[in-house]
Amino acid sequence: MSRTRLKKGQARIIEALITLVMIITVQLLLANFYQGLKVEEPSPLRQYAYEVSELLRNREIGEMIISGTPDWEMQLKTLVSTLLPPGIYYNVTVISGTTGAILNTQPISNLGDITQEEFSEYLTVKQSYTVSIPIQISREVRRPVYVVLVVDKSGSMDEYMQGRMKIDWLKDALQEFLSYDGFNMTVDRIALVSFSDNAWNGTNYGGRFGYPLTDDVDAVKAKVNTLTPYGGTYGGLGLLYATMQLNGTWLSPYNPDPYNEDAVKIIIFMTDGMVNIKPKDESKPWDPDAGDGKNIIYCDHDDEGNYPLYYVRYYDSDGYAIWGWYTPGPGESLYYGGRGYALKIGKQAARQGIKIYTIGFGTEETWFDPVFLTKLATERYYYAASGSRLIEIYRDIAEEITAQYEVQTEVLIIQITLARA
Repeated sequence: MSRTRLKKGQARIIEALITLVMIITVQLLLANFYQGLKVEEPSPLRQYAYEVSELLRNREIGEMIISGTPDWEMQLKTLVSTLLPPGIYYNVTVISGTTGAILNTQPISNLGDITQEEFSEYLTVKQSYTVSIPIQISREVRRPVYVVLVVDKSGSMDEYMQGRMKIDWLKDALQEFLSYDGFNMTVDRIALVSFSDNAWNGTNYGGRFGYPLTDDVDAVKAKVNTLTPYGGTYGGLGLLYATMQLNGTWLSPYNPDPYNEDAVKIIIFMTDGMVNIKPKDESKPWDPDAGDGKNIIYCDHDDEGNYPLYYVRYYDSDGYAIWGWYTPGPGESLYYGGRGYALKIGKQAARQGIKIYTIGFGTEETWFDPVFLTKLATERYYYAASGSRLIEIYRDIAEEITAQYEVQTEVLIIQITLARA
């Protein structure tokens, strides 16, 4: 049996168990509702109750309640009033069969502000009858998405591609992403984290070059326009800051809902070069003057197209930093800078349920190590060989993450008590 078929089988078992639990819950609630009911000469009221129940057992009514249609209590009250003859008093309570919570925040009764418990006490009841109407609603729901855009603004982003600097293509791509109309910013949140020699998340260094999780898309757009290329590529720190925002350990003062457990957490990581900076000691800030061997900045080929040729930073015997092209000797190992550290942070994020998309941007993939970006991605690695392709990729990701719906089943119980004074 394949792993995919096994997972599907397990999913069906889980769905069946959830459905069974919901059915048992509904039965228990119904049993509780029927206890202690006072019924005298029930026939006329019973007939009215079941006539009303048949009309209320309607999917459209259930969807109106679940979706929180404005004034749905008043609409339900008006409907019940039109179905009953004069002299019949009623009180309606709507209950979630999943949680047992009462959903109507306003009384649904022709006796004014009254609860179900007060109903029988308020009247001198000669006849009363209660019926509970279960309604099961299955609907497709998109969970909120929390997205952190982690972008490279290192020195190489000032290089030209298709007549424009790469940083300008990136700005256009981010603006396109932020303008996508599939986002619902009443529940969705977006943040910007940029990195070069350091990383900026919008709450450090005076809020420069980043913006924390927020529903204010225009504020993020404005910050995108401030991105300026310089320095190295400390992608691991950018990933760390993004993870801290998404797991709730670094809460945003601009986020009206500090942390939503139910949201889908997403990192979109873009770089145009080798991630080449890591902490010397991962418990301390990176020290650019501390050498740890030959640290690869990026790799390329020589004039004949032979690999590998590495551009590295290393230290001579006197401790001076040397930058330049280098071909390793037989058996010589090189340090891959911050990529191992970035992968470590990426794995930590993935274990917390954070989805990671990666994008490599440049005319040649050797500049940013597609193997590294493929390993880092939990969802997909994209290659943007041009600025126009980069814009398309961000648009495609926006469409994908806002189109992931799941089926949710809700059971409603409409409890209606009729009485004749």
